[in-house]
Amino acid sequence: MAAPPSNREGRPKLEDVDCLDWTCDGDRLVVAHRNCNMALWNVNRCMQERQWTGDTWTWADPHPIDSHVIAAVTFNGLVKVLDTRAPTGRDGLLFSAEFSKNPGPTEPKGLEKLLNVTWHPDGRFLAVYGRAGTIQILDPRMVVSSSASGREGHQPVGSFAFSQQINAAANTEVYSILWDNYSEGGPHSLWAATTGAPSKILLYDDDLLLKGSQCPPDAVKPSEVLIGHQSTTFTLSRSGDGRFMASGGGDSLVDIWSVADLTCIRTFASSTHVPIQSVSLSHDGSLVAYTSLPSTGGNDVIDRNLVIAGTMTGVEYVDVAEKFTGKNSRIPHPVNHLAWSPKEHALAYSMTASSGGSTEPSPNSLVNVMKIDADNKTLQDCPIDF
Repeated sequence: MAAPPSNREGRPKLEDVDCLDWTCDGDRLVVAHRNCNMALWNVNRCMQERQWTGDTWTWADPHPIDSHVIAAVTFNGLVKVLDTRAPTGRDGLLFSAEFSKNPGPTEPKGLEKLLNVTWHPDGRFLAVYGRAGTIQILDPRMVVSSSASGREGHQPVGSFAFSQQINAAANTEVYSILWDNYSEGGPHSLWAATTGAPSKILLYDDDLLLKGSQCPPDAVKPSEVLIGHQSTTFTLSRSGDGRFMASGGGDSLVDIWSVADLTCIRTFASSTHVPIQSVSLSHDGSLVAYTSLPSTGGNDVIDRNLVIAGTMTGVEYVDVAEKFTGKNSRIPHPVNHLAWSPKEHALAYSMTASSGGSTEPSPNSLVNVMKIDADNKTLQDCPIDF
């Protein structure tokens, strides 16, 4: 990976990253910033290919099969599916739905402020959830005309094959949703991580979810209920080979789950004793990376902010600050989001713009890609200069 230009003169102030993820071909990163920008970055060429502005993006999920399609949600209740190949000046809108506070008779209800979106593994359906505590399954195959999509403030015209509300659990808030990618027979399941003490991970099978109007909302019950963590389960990740799911919780633990038999096969503990903020499993399931929330404990917290370990061995291959440099100079700021490449051992990570407990100046780049060789030892960093 070539290093991009480092000159940042005249550029706007860096804003924290809300999410990042790879396109399915492993060539590009989708990064959403708190300054209402979402960018598509070509990692191999170290160049930004396009940018979407004007919306407060809370989450983005690239299509699992088509590397040119991205689903994204906004805090004010919009779901958008975008084609990244659209000509300059057009946002490439393929599908749009609005979950407004006062929906009309044909508009989906119950989400209002959207927080997360995830594609079904076959790329046909989307699951979205929001503050109202419901999850809805959408069919985004209705295409919006190019003339309509180019208009500012265009009202959504997408029609749904179904719009299914799922009551996650009484008095429970969902923090993260993700479909598993297990392919050894049987349906896929949508995993929903919740609040609680202990928190639960609820699994909903496709057999019910994808029936749409044939299955009333009150008939949608979890097929399995896993005890996730001693407090809220904040984040979920799946391995590209479908074998594992990982969960990170407020109890400072990362659990590795076998999707085949739904058992927790290994647990990692954060030494900072603060909640896990982000967790990611590699494409082959052999490595897990996780990061915890920053705290007021000083530089020692930052030194242990990012850990990479063997999923099955439990061995920490890379404790970035301590084992590579012996100090916090490599990653001087807290890491808040992680994503492994779907093709290789390359980890994208974002740092917070503020210095936190570090005495180092603000980073020149908030997003970097760390490449690990076959021995899990040699590290190469490619800063991504937004």
